[in-house]
Amino acid sequence: MDSRAGSSFRLIRVRIAGRPRTGRPRTGRPRSGLRCCAIGGASHPMVETHTADAMQPVEQSSAICPAIFPPDEVSRWERKGRGLAVFRCPDTFSLPEVESLPGTAMLVDPDEEQEIPGDPDRIVLKLTSRCTPHLNSLVNRIVLPAYRRYIPLYLFASWNEEDLDTGAVQIPDKEEIEAAMLPLLREQLRSLLVFTCVVFPDSEALSASRKPWLTPVEVMMHEGLTRAGLPHRLHVRLGPACVDALVSDALVDGPHDGSPYDGSPHDGSPHDGSPHDGDPHDGSPHDGDPHDSAVAVEIDGRAFVRDDQIHLERMLTEKHGIRKFVRFSGSDVVHDLDACVEKVRSTLTGRGNEPPIRMPDPNPSLAGEQAGCLKPRSGVVLTLAPAGSGKTRVLTRRVVEAVRGGIDPGRILCVVFNKAASEVMSERIHGDAGLPGVHIRTLHSLGYEICRHAPDSPYAGYGVVTDQTLPGGLTDLFRKVLKDDFERHASAAPYPFPEHLVIAYEEAASRFRRTLIPFGGDDPSVEIEGFDGDQARRIREEVDRRMNAKALMTFDEQLFRAVEFLLKHPVARRVYQHRFDSVLVDEVQDLTPVQFLMLRLLSLPLNNLFAVGDDDQMINTFTGADPENIRSFQRWYPGAAIHTLGANYRCRPDIVTRSASVISNNVNRFDKPIRPVQVQAGPGRDTIRVIACPSLEAETDAVVRTIRRWRKGGYGYGDMAVLVRVQSIAAPLQSALNEADLPFDPMDAGALFQSHAGRTLGAYFDVIARDERANPLSYALSLSFPSRRLSNEQLREAALLGHRFFERTDRLPGGRTVGPRDEVVANEVVANEVVANEVIANVETYQNNIEVLRGVYASPDGSPVEFLNELLERTGLGAYYMRQEKNSRQRMAASAAKSIDSIREIAARCHCKKAFVDTYLEAMASEAAADQMDHLHPGASRDDRITVTTIHRSKGDEYKGVILFHVVEDILPHRRMTGSEADVEEERRVFYVALTRAEERLCITTQRKHPSRFLAEMKPGGVGNRPMRLRGRLTHLRGRLTRVRPSSIARYVLGCCRQILP
Repeated sequence: MDSRAGSSFRLIRVRIAGRPRTGRPRTGRPRSGLRCCAIGGASHPMVETHTADAMQPVEQSSAICPAIFPPDEVSRWERKGRGLAVFRCPDTFSLPEVESLPGTAMLVDPDEEQEIPGDPDRIVLKLTSRCTPHLNSLVNRIVLPAYRRYIPLYLFASWNEEDLDTGAVQIPDKEEIEAAMLPLLREQLRSLLVFTCVVFPDSEALSASRKPWLTPVEVMMHEGLTRAGLPHRLHVRLGPACVDALVSDALVDGPHDGSPYDGSPHDGSPHDGSPHDGDPHDGSPHDGDPHDSAVAVEIDGRAFVRDDQIHLERMLTEKHGIRKFVRFSGSDVVHDLDACVEKVRSTLTGRGNEPPIRMPDPNPSLAGEQAGCLKPRSGVVLTLAPAGSGKTRVLTRRVVEAVRGGIDPGRILCVVFNKAASEVMSERIHGDAGLPGVHIRTLHSLGYEICRHAPDSPYAGYGVVTDQTLPGGLTDLFRKVLKDDFERHASAAPYPFPEHLVIAYEEAASRFRRTLIPFGGDDPSVEIEGFDGDQARRIREEVDRRMNAKALMTFDEQLFRAVEFLLKHPVARRVYQHRFDSVLVDEVQDLTPVQFLMLRLLSLPLNNLFAVGDDDQMINTFTGADPENIRSFQRWYPGAAIHTLGANYRCRPDIVTRSASVISNNVNRFDKPIRPVQVQAGPGRDTIRVIACPSLEAETDAVVRTIRRWRKGGYGYGDMAVLVRVQSIAAPLQSALNEADLPFDPMDAGALFQSHAGRTLGAYFDVIARDERANPLSYALSLSFPSRRLSNEQLREAALLGHRFFERTDRLPGGRTVGPRDEVVANEVVANEVVANEVIANVETYQNNIEVLRGVYASPDGSPVEFLNELLERTGLGAYYMRQEKNSRQRMAASAAKSIDSIREIAARCHCKKAFVDTYLEAMASEAAADQMDHLHPGASRDDRITVTTIHRSKGDEYKGVILFHVVEDILPHRRMTGSEADVEEERRVFYVALTRAEERLCITTQRKHPSRFLAEMKPGGVGNRPMRLRGRLTHLRGRLTRVRPSSIARYVLGCCRQILP
């Protein structure tokens, strides 16, 4: 990359060599010239940037600029969409030879809703400081559309060009994002002017200038070609056209002084590296001159190439012998000037030419509303794509059209949500479309790259937190820092130690890096008992300090640090903003505020952003996903095009209509014409089956029967999936599938037994059931939770001695034998004798509880579930995890509650306590469940196994047959998601996503006493109508009771039940 790439460029004045500096026009044609360039970097000192809260108007005396070019010259000038930008203009400033032309649209301080009126030939935009509050609307509704439509823009501003300078921007809180974007919008306007306008610092400079006029990117390319020793002419006319630069290979292999076409008669030969006297549009024209082997360079400024330009280039190539046209966008030049110059050189010499980009076929073919998503060709577009509407197909075709429109595949970024989506998109774009150069990335991977490789990044060489790089994990680091903070700001850590604050502070730090919500406000952490915002900030800062010392960053920090760095460093920001000409993003509704801010940064300055999403599938708000991504899209991007898809190509009609009926109950959503494309064959009675069962065991049996029936019907195991709302209910389901000898991919194999609650309960089971044979580590772990205030040294001793640890009670603090070492140990654990005696009491209570639980375990009375409940209550472990659940909605606390529910379900399926404990301990000691399944089903490939997963993880997948397991109240909707209408609507979206995973068949199991409220919303003919249908059948049956034999009645009732409750 060019050493100057991404450097901070300014619109600065460059005096032409040999010409006096002057502020007044001479008589006749202006002779002294000012031009603008966009240069910076190592060879040029960094210009100090200046930011202003408002663009300040500047008083000037002159009002009307003298004529600068005749009307016929305006036509040639504007043919490429070129314009002028003049700053420090008085309010009465005028350019009559432009403003008086037919087709001129005059806009003076346009309001926020103003758009380009009609289809003008040019736009004259006069601005004062009053436009500042509407800068976002101004850029998106007027400047960018003019840029894309090749409408010349004449910008006359009363404020200084320095008002567009942007320096460091602090990363904002969520509510301050729009304020933080304002200086970036000024920077965006500057970039657009750099691409297509000749910029003058004031009106006097315009009147005193001479031509040729060059846009800043033209100046950059001219200077790059000159430094590389490539002879070239500027603004060369070829028949009706004019090319920006014509480079010849005549002197490439011979000695030269860098002067383009030394000695050749032509207008404006810049022998000194700057344009000389003369106008390349006047003087001796070059029409018809032979230009064999010359390369025409077009610095168009734009990414997309118009079809008429392509035809013109073909004609000029044939008529004038041009070897090739090489076209660069403004971002190409700014991002990597050296690479652009080298591309021109290699085209001239024929050495090292990169292979031509294969123009992809217009596939996949689109029709109807999908085809409408291809327009406009550039700009900001949001496509609302319901489930099964073919959004991946649309996204792929949009990439194809970008390449067909002239964008290099290597300058296209396609953002996907996760690695699985990346693989799917890669297959479609890299494979099917044949465009391997397109970047398909997750935002986190891109953030990690920016942190490690951006210019002057302080995070170069940083690694990611793993068990190896950070032993004990991030939670342990937060715990240590919290203990140190208590010692520093309080006399001692409270007793018992507030373990829930460790989790709360870690969550708060992670939440801020995802959502930019500071401590307080909407942060749910403030409701946690003992939560201190000041302490939370100190903890986060100290953890950051220690992480930086280890050169480590967390998963959330990969993106947060990248956004923070780009905002603070204009050089790095410019490198990555000009790296891509087109940005496409999938699942935009699932982006967090930090992710969307990164997306907005990367899409500047061109705003060629194509976003696909569906607010009906927004089910990840618990991770920080922001509904405003879609709801406020047009506020962030005024004038953005919004397309809505409605046709469902995936699911059978009955599934489409019933799922649409469910989601239509949500109020906060965009209305969509959801409809099926497939034609229903028959009544569709077997498409959706809802099975109401008396118990959970009956539900698992119904799942097994359904799978076997589908298997007999021709489905492979890989065509089927069983989805659950929460992981905790998967244990009995997987156990039933295992007993039925059905091959399946377990959900999170071994995760239950490796969770905190799973390992701790396993340790208790081991100590209770095996006594002296128990693993010594089980004694240490069961003594640790809940905390009994044993020191780390004592717990290590328990891990070595096992049951023999209790034979040495004299070693506990406060024991009957007191010696110097005991005092040291006591001082390490507690600060006074009272607490020391409490430790002894805690250990004695532990021993007594274990003895009682051994008696319960050995007793023939009582069920495994009762034994588990007794253990949780007597040891205090249940209350310990309940406190965590109360103080935290995520991470350890939530997973502990789910794990305990799963363990309770396992206990419910076991016939006795011994079988339960033995099964559990064997599972803990065994290898991963996936390996067990490989052993049980060695002939079953991964592709021919039933998928068992959560609804959230199934998003984006599709199966021929889907079973939704245990759809009951408190599970779907979840009991923690019924407190507000917004929570219920999200749970309804979860149910909608689950329904639309099924292509052909859908089976839902529920319980008769507690069916989910969402089942009644599946109309027409849904569960909500079945009571009425059943009542009608029973009324008809009552009239026949006196006329038929009992055996006939029995058969009739059985037939009715089979039809109504399959």
